[in-house]
Amino acid sequence: MIMKKLLVLAAMALSSLSAHPYDLLKNGIYYNLISKGNVATVTYGDWTPYNPTNNDGRYSGIIIIPEKIEIDGVPYNVKHIGESAFTYCEGLTSVTIPMSVTTIEDHAFQSCRNLSSITIPEGVTSIGDFTFSGCLLTSISIPNSITSIGDAAFQDCSLTSVTIPNNVNSIGEYVFENCKKLSSVILPENLKIIPKCTFVGCSGLTSFIIPDSIISVEERAFAGCTELTSVYIPKRVARIGNNAFGGCAKMEKVNISDLSAWCNINFETGYLGSNNRWTSNPLSVAHHLYINGEEVKNLIIPDNLSKIKKDAFYGCTGITTLIIPEGVQSIEEYAFYSCEKLKTVYIPDGITYLRNNSFANCKDLSDVFCYSKELPIAYNSTYQDSYIEYATLHVPASSLEKYKETAPWSGFGSIVPIEGDEPGMKVCAKPTISYVNGTLTFSCETEGVEFVSEITDTDIKKHYEASVSLTATYNISVYATKTGYDNSEVATATLCWIDVAPQTEGLTDEDAVTEVKALPVLIQTQGSTITIQGVADGTEVSVYDTNGMLQASTIADKGIVTLNTTLPPGSVAIVKISEKSVKVMIK
Repeated sequence: MIMKKLLVLAAMALSSLSAHPYDLLKNGIYYNLISKGNVATVTYGDWTPYNPTNNDGRYSGIIIIPEKIEIDGVPYNVKHIGESAFTYCEGLTSVTIPMSVTTIEDHAFQSCRNLSSITIPEGVTSIGDFTFSGCLLTSISIPNSITSIGDAAFQDCSLTSVTIPNNVNSIGEYVFENCKKLSSVILPENLKIIPKCTFVGCSGLTSFIIPDSIISVEERAFAGCTELTSVYIPKRVARIGNNAFGGCAKMEKVNISDLSAWCNINFETGYLGSNNRWTSNPLSVAHHLYINGEEVKNLIIPDNLSKIKKDAFYGCTGITTLIIPEGVQSIEEYAFYSCEKLKTVYIPDGITYLRNNSFANCKDLSDVFCYSKELPIAYNSTYQDSYIEYATLHVPASSLEKYKETAPWSGFGSIVPIEGDEPGMKVCAKPTISYVNGTLTFSCETEGVEFVSEITDTDIKKHYEASVSLTATYNISVYATKTGYDNSEVATATLCWIDVAPQTEGLTDEDAVTEVKALPVLIQTQGSTITIQGVADGTEVSVYDTNGMLQASTIADKGIVTLNTTLPPGSVAIVKISEKSVKVMIK
């Protein structure tokens, strides 16, 4: 598509050539003029765009474009940098664009290979196709006035970091293709689609946080990002296109915010030949799934799903145990393909279909508990290459003979009856932590559990300095355990004391110790949300990242503060309460 556009534009440019393909040459700059409105457009002058061997009329060195030019006493406002105005001006080193300019058109600075920086003035609303493609650009400041960025606008540039402002609601395809030094990108909060090949070949990217607004990651969006090790995918993403993460050979971690949303993503699939298959699911490369920073090994499918979509956990070798709840009626093609460390699977009563290759290539599979009295429809390929001849199938006693007589179920090495209709593995609910009246309290929705907690105090350690700073900060972690249940997720919190004004009244002895009142404050994180309990009303509470950038701030009301940040799971937040700062880990 891009090559076709190049050819069309080139043909248009060649066909428009005349003896004077411009209206005015003034102070070394060519212009086309629109007398109605007194508007001037910077143009390319006496040379042919897309023909770098033609050196006639080329711009070079330092160019300063004025805000206005005057012709016969009439002022013309310079409002546009025209299509291909500086294309292939390899001698151009610096351009000053005036504040009067509102549009920078397609190919305006394409292949200006010595142009290292440029300032886009506030007021420009769009950046055209290929505008800075092939420039040396090492930095770019995109103003808040920009609402759209065209195809391949920064292709092959030397950019190291880019922040796209929130007013931008669309970016084109190939925008940052082969920006090999690009290591940091902040996309706008309103962007809904990461287009085709947006970051293809950006080998400087090591991690990427997809904004919460994104609903689709298009084909090859991150293909060839050879150093990319982790990606965060929010819950609104509903589609990941063909080969979106192709060639990301170092990918180790896929971090998601919502398991239900992940199970519903449409992963586009490509086929190479008759037997070789690949999927757009980044798990097929990364192998390890994380939910809000916690790796998933015992996978419990949410009970609000009717099906597990195609490719949902393709290649996720981190999973060892799988529990599918009642309500799930279908497991689609390749849903758990190549989950090579998966040992135990619980399939509920009422399931209808196990599609082609849904559990194929699960080489460690040892026990499958299927609670359905009516045989689910399965295919010969459902358990292909999973060595089920060495595994055990557990089924309701009343249906034992049916399973023994029907393929592929009959292919299990051992088929034995089970008692009851519920999966044997249950999981304790995640505990909650509270601190009231000097007592730290744990609670859990699962009755009869035992709480296993660990509390560490950074003050309690050996010191060698002349002075010791006491922070009175405790890090708390707790999980619930119960016989017959799997352990819960670990809940964490930070407990600290915030000094109030010292109380000195009545102290007359010179050696008396001043009493300092302190309020206990409990800090907890859930995803990127930070909750703080016990803060005095009217106290300012702020959250910063480790670079000192403010993430959120508010004033405490009714003793509870909730702050929403954009910090990714696994990062460190600095919570500032009044004058006290506390580091916490985002979970």
